[in-house]
Amino acid sequence: MTPEEIQHKSDNFRDMALAVFQKKAHNKYNKGQQEHKDFLPDRELGILLDMLEEEIVDMVFYMSAIRVSLAKRHRHVGLEDVKTPE
Repeated sequence: MTPEEIQHKSDNFRDMALAVFQKKAHNKYNKGQQEHKDFLPDRELGILLDMLEEEIVDMVFYMSAIRVSLAKRHRHVGLEDVKTPE
């Protein structure tokens, strides 16, 4: 692939990923607004940090689940055989 083709392919991927993110972020924010009925920047910093921490914990479990699923698909191993990252 030429450098121009790589750049074109990269630009298309970037634009697609950003469009998907924008749509999902817009919908998620609106859903949260309907659920919480307040203005996010007006919340106490401690509450925002607690909310962020909960999201981070979820992300770690999602990441671990993906890692285990990939390991099982590619090596046909059980959960007990997946080594923890060093």
